[in-house]
Amino acid sequence: MGKWKAYAWGAVACVMAEAIFELLVPMVMADMVDYGVANQDMPYILQKGAVMLVCALCALVLGVASSWFSARAGQGLGAQLREEQYRKLQAFSLIVETIIAFGDNRAQRRRMSEKSAAERACPFLLRKNVLWGEKER
Repeated sequence: MGKWKAYAWGAVACVMAEAIFELLVPMVMADMVDYGVANQDMPYILQKGAVMLVCALCALVLGVASSWFSARAGQGLGAQLREEQYRKLQAFSLIVETIIAFGDNRAQRRRMSEKSAAERACPFLLRKNVLWGEKER
């Protein structure tokens, strides 16, 4: 992944922080109901409501940031793969036979298809592995 690793780690950090903020909301709500509503303490209820709003906004911002980081990592990885594929293809001594056998458009389409698959998979796998702790089988 090379230089795009920092973006991938940024996405992982944002997803983890987003999950923490999303998990705080029900805890704050339970606290608000248990103490604020039970004691009819309106300032306490408003304070906890403000805390919930801040948590929700932080989770929203972190969700957007995680999407940006993972998209950046995926696009960068795709560009890096495309560049490496191009260099490999240019290094072949039988490039003329390859172009004749597959046609110029077919070889280009195949490279673009592989690059696009990697670009789409990278953000999905980053988010999936962080949120559910699953690994590719």
